[in-house]
Amino acid sequence: MAAILFDAGTIVFGGPLWPQMAEPFLAVIEPMVASSPFVKAVHPTTVTSTRVGEHVAAVGAACLVLDRTLSAQPGSLVLR
Repeated sequence: MAAILFDAGTIVFGGPLWPQMAEPFLAVIEPMVASSPFVKAVHPTTVTSTRVGEHVAAVGAACLVLDRTLSAQPGSLVLR
């Protein structure tokens, strides 16, 4: 499970087909995460749907590009 692998506090699902699949999938996924002994032992984990909409992948990719372009890169801060 992703929550165990990444120690996630929140698991967010989304995508173009997610609105049609959300109700039945969340009904299965939420109890599965809640009953996991690995997740409970560390912290509570929330399972939710994205609020970004069907273009969540494009928005995420754009955020990665903007972060890489506009954020300070640790390598550029080293004095030589």
